[in-house]
Amino acid sequence: MRDKVTQTIYETIRTHGSINRNEHIVLGLSGGPDSVCLFDVLTGLAAEIGFTMETVHVNHKIRPGAAEHDQAFVENICRERGIKCTVTVEHCEERAKEWGLTSEEAGRRIRYDAFDRAAAAYSADHPECRGVKIALAHNMNDQAETVMFRILRGTGLDGLAGIDYCRKSPAGFDIVRPLLDCAREDIEHYCGEKGLDPCIDKTNSEPLYTRNKIRLGLLPYIRENFNENITGTLTRLAATAREDRDFLEAEAEKTGRSALKAKEEGIIVFDRGLLKEAPAALRHRVIIGALGELGLTQDITSVHLRIADAVICGERASAKAEFHGGYSVDVSYGEVICSAPEAEEIRRCGFEIDIEEGNSFAADKSAAAFDLDVLCGEHGITEDEALNGAVEFRTRRTGDRIQLPGMKGRKKIQDLFVDMKVPAAERDAAVMACIGHEVLWIPGDAKTGRRPRYSGCYRAGENTKRLIVFRIRPTS
Repeated sequence: MRDKVTQTIYETIRTHGSINRNEHIVLGLSGGPDSVCLFDVLTGLAAEIGFTMETVHVNHKIRPGAAEHDQAFVENICRERGIKCTVTVEHCEERAKEWGLTSEEAGRRIRYDAFDRAAAAYSADHPECRGVKIALAHNMNDQAETVMFRILRGTGLDGLAGIDYCRKSPAGFDIVRPLLDCAREDIEHYCGEKGLDPCIDKTNSEPLYTRNKIRLGLLPYIRENFNENITGTLTRLAATAREDRDFLEAEAEKTGRSALKAKEEGIIVFDRGLLKEAPAALRHRVIIGALGELGLTQDITSVHLRIADAVICGERASAKAEFHGGYSVDVSYGEVICSAPEAEEIRRCGFEIDIEEGNSFAADKSAAAFDLDVLCGEHGITEDEALNGAVEFRTRRTGDRIQLPGMKGRKKIQDLFVDMKVPAAERDAAVMACIGHEVLWIPGDAKTGRRPRYSGCYRAGENTKRLIVFRIRPTS
């Protein structure tokens, strides 16, 4: 019969699909009670469930002497069990200064980098493996402390959801937490019963950090004066919040799919009307999800979202909400454009002109092709002149016109821009391929999702022998 902790871990694994047969587990092993307990239980369950395991230990060089003792302890227990142990030694405080982070944040980055490296190495060497996962030893008390920490900072629903049983690492590996339903006192009792003698980090009993102050001061005070089961209460709050969060995420995904108009590198475009009609809770998640897909995964505050709401739901045809790191949410008439900072506008690109044999070409937003001989004949120019100056890329000028396919006369570019709903502030920046005042091509705009426009006078056909090709190329 299994003991309480082992049974709880086993049930958590089964309930959440944390570990499956033929998977490999990279366990973060600090040497403290939590990770040593999980190490001991998993080595006992490995054969029963059918997984393999290795460990990773990170020496942060913060506690001279004690850090080396912890490392030796971990290496020894792994050697005794025949488990591979990879040790990473990093000067955490030096990295913190180098990266401009707190020592806690730097330590976390160092650890996750080490876990990802080990997972990637095993995955590359064992392609037959069903999957590689990273196991971390967060427990029920960690969950309660995390929720309280976020409440004090002013969190929303997602923050109340606390620590997930499974999520993705920076490199895309599953991070699982099989110990999350175990209370700290049960873990410590397990270690004592098994004679594991884990390492004790004395800094955990000192009120040096906010989290320590919550664990050592705030929660004991609440436990004594208000709710003796505050740990269980906060854990249940997290579980309820996760259910609500997961439902809203699913609904937001449906809303995002319905509203999506275009997606290119650095740009995601939505239908403004559909986002405007959506409840704010879903609209916010669509925006957060789009920016996350573009690369902005943190530093999105309620203030940012309120500004984005004002832009999306306001009356202005064109407006912008700026987010951290150069990311933005723009509106242009009926569209909402989420942009990454590296998304380049056409006016920041260079162009080139080529001649190609044949009469077939697949035009797109970044390229266009016309019948070279018809173009030269109509304008009385040579092939060399077409390549070297007769055709130019420029912004609009008074008198510019274009004859669109199927159109009898030529249309003023000013009128065309109005029809295309190009914001007035952007019209003077739009670059076009022109010959004199005749516009041949207005490239599509990846940022706004606007489609390109082509002259209908020089289209390639069955009798076309050579094409003149215009291409956009990013400037270096």
